[in-house]
Amino acid sequence: MGKGAKIAIGCAVVLFVVGGVVAVFLGVGAYWLKGKAETGLGELKRTADDLERYQKEANANAFTRPADGAFAEDRLLEFLEVRKQVYAVYQLHRADFEGKKAPAGVGDLMRFGGLVAEVKVAQEKAQAAVGMSDEEYLFMVQAVYGAAIGSTMQKETGKTAPQAMGEAMDQYKEAMRAASEAARKAGASPANPADLAEAERQMDQARQGAAAVFAAPQSNIDLYRKHEADIKKYAMEGLALIGL
Repeated sequence: MGKGAKIAIGCAVVLFVVGGVVAVFLGVGAYWLKGKAETGLGELKRTADDLERYQKEANANAFTRPADGAFAEDRLLEFLEVRKQVYAVYQLHRADFEGKKAPAGVGDLMRFGGLVAEVKVAQEKAQAAVGMSDEEYLFMVQAVYGAAIGSTMQKETGKTAPQAMGEAMDQYKEAMRAASEAARKAGASPANPADLAEAERQMDQARQGAAAVFAAPQSNIDLYRKHEADIKKYAMEGLALIGL
């Protein structure tokens, strides 16, 4: 398996695990700002009011997740417009978001929270402008970057992401069984069969969950490749783990 495919598998796992966290962070800015706004800081209150207004406008747009997970090109372009608006703010504070040093104290935390809120306002404002709810935005994040993973897998392995991840898990199962058998033949204590069975059960469960998330329709992969340059440009690594 190529290096890119291995990286893609790692990204797939992260995206799958973090997916639920993303949903939480989509709304966290409003709660943080409302709490700080009670201190009477005018600028912060204006930001909180803007965020609440734009978020309400964005979420007035109904969205139903497509059963097949496919997105249309016009919605991909609108998603990229949102990302473009967020990127403009992100660039102003890139060093803060991509810095390796964690906030040192309350002042640093408050400043970083303010930067997150600034980005979140830009995101909600752009979503409102293109008619995209938080739910649709989250779907697009998962679908677009899932298609990116699928594209990498196809190029390097000729397989879909779920197929490649499944094969990797099967290989790991075989390795666990072989290690246990080798230990038995060497006179050492082999792995407890119940523990092995439970580990395999958990891997099968993760495999099913990953397949549900990363079984990107070919149409998504094709659209990803068509707009790959812009998608990569607006990926914004520093915001990924805080769900923005």
